[in-house]
Amino acid sequence: MLEVSLEEIGIETVRRECQRLGISVAGMDKEQMIARIREVRAQSAPRPSRSADSILLSCLALIVAIFAMVAGWWGAYGTVAQFKSTLAETNHQAERIVIEDWQMWVVFSIVDKEFSKNSGDTGVGFDEIKSRYLEEAKTITDVPIGQEDIQDAALSRILMRLTRDQLIYKTHDDGYATNRAEILPGFGRFNRQEKAGYHILFALATERRKYDDEKLQTEVIDKFQLTPHEYRFLITLMIKDGYVVRDSDGTLYCSSKVPQED
Repeated sequence: MLEVSLEEIGIETVRRECQRLGISVAGMDKEQMIARIREVRAQSAPRPSRSADSILLSCLALIVAIFAMVAGWWGAYGTVAQFKSTLAETNHQAERIVIEDWQMWVVFSIVDKEFSKNSGDTGVGFDEIKSRYLEEAKTITDVPIGQEDIQDAALSRILMRLTRDQLIYKTHDDGYATNRAEILPGFGRFNRQEKAGYHILFALATERRKYDDEKLQTEVIDKFQLTPHEYRFLITLMIKDGYVVRDSDGTLYCSSKVPQED
């Protein structure tokens, strides 16, 4: 009502209204004072109150936004955590491959070298392999060997893998031999008996009447590391097959060099 009649009232009334509203009127004419009064009244007019439903919807929208933000952050965190876990697992698997390759190479080398030292007669025992394996593990620097990699179970697992891959074999004496070795039980000793047989035939053919049975037995056992039983078996077999002849006084002859009776 007052706004409609501001133009109709006198300038003094307008000035008093300005003073009531705290408006400075210095240098202002009536129209300027009226415009300022209207501006101040518009700023101080009470805003319409929001309904309870509107406030509730606003709160729900805010909650949904917060949950969406948290879900997005958690999803990003989960992705990063999964990536880190996958990377760690990949690195661990690569490390295990390096360790197991080193283990297989070292154990195979030990078996191959030690079996050669045994002249192929006996397999390399577990304790001997373990002793050499521990020595090698102490000197390695570029492979991350852990305490679990030098336990008996780890060594047994490597021996099983090498056996499964047919790189080494279990021998008849519960040792291990490389696949270059003959793995038939007793083959190493049989090979020595075969060499001893050739030696006997050569000696008897070139040294007529030099050998009696006892002397030849001593020489062959010492040279070829046979047991007395193995020598007796060998010489008996050679006599049976006609390669060697023994006379009544125990002298041995090659069958092609038997002396003629006078």
